[in-house]
Amino acid sequence: MNIPKISIIIPNYNNSKYLSDCLASVRCQTFSDFECIIVDDVSTDDSVAVIRKLIADDNRFRLIVHEKNMGVSVARNTGIDAARGQYFAFLDSDDCYTPIALESMFLAAKKTGADLVNGAAVTVPDNFKFEKKLPKKLTLNKAQPIMISDGHENVLRNFCTSYNVFGENYKNVWIWHQLFHRSIIDRVRFVPGLCPGDDICFILDVFQYVNKLVMIWAPITYHRLSSTSVMNNGLSAGQIDFFLPTLEYIRDNVVNKYPAWFIDSFFYSFAGYFFDYMLLVPLHQRMCRNIAGNTLKEIIRRNLFPKKYFGRFQWLLLRLMAFAYSSKKGEKHDKTKNISDYTNL
Repeated sequence: MNIPKISIIIPNYNNSKYLSDCLASVRCQTFSDFECIIVDDVSTDDSVAVIRKLIADDNRFRLIVHEKNMGVSVARNTGIDAARGQYFAFLDSDDCYTPIALESMFLAAKKTGADLVNGAAVTVPDNFKFEKKLPKKLTLNKAQPIMISDGHENVLRNFCTSYNVFGENYKNVWIWHQLFHRSIIDRVRFVPGLCPGDDICFILDVFQYVNKLVMIWAPITYHRLSSTSVMNNGLSAGQIDFFLPTLEYIRDNVVNKYPAWFIDSFFYSFAGYFFDYMLLVPLHQRMCRNIAGNTLKEIIRRNLFPKKYFGRFQWLLLRLMAFAYSSKKGEKHDKTKNISDYTNL
């Protein structure tokens, strides 16, 4: 059996209405030497039947069905463990690739010897319809590198600055517009139970081992603002819950593996995101206020997000929220709603 150049991992949970577009975008790639592993995490809709029908005539596609629902991180790990490719790519089942996605990233990786290639993401609305025809402006000329970071320190500096230089479409924490060499993926796995913080922790684990990073202009992924994505489907308690285990993981498994300047840069960037969610979720969802207060109180007590990364007003407001919203009993909410949050930050 031939070893494919690229393994594409697609986790799925109840996204049957998007699967036709998603898998069509993989099938029509201008680069054909790939395998695509779809891992269904016990969907309750007709996803499995839809997938089997869509991939029946193409042996590059494989379907793995979990016996029980275990979440997106485990689903991705299942795909990784089954994959045989030289490079790895991750795609969500409600998103689509552009037709030149794999070829653009693969050419850049082979030309430069990069461990990791990062292209652009294109945000599209929920009603986006994938078209197989290659747009005239979408050419492989866009696969030319716009930045090459050689050496681990340079890679880390790129991680810290690429968002400011190239904009949100090049976020390093988004995994679904990147190509990873197997030598990197063999050393890391997604951490279960952190969704939607799993991508952040995975990328922080990955960048410990990246010695050459290449960024290209090419648009790689159509990222759908779908109705099934928890991060795009209103504010909820689940968007607060993930901060505590994510920050715990970063403290216990990440901080000591990077230079202090990198950790400072990461936390300064993450502080704005953290502050906005802690402020907005309780304001819009009264039922979340107790959860936000208790979470904040615990984060402050354990110094999981040090004071120095916030402005004086921000820190004062966070402490006031922790005092005003928290209670001894806490507030219960239905965590089963978040058991299969197939989404990304």
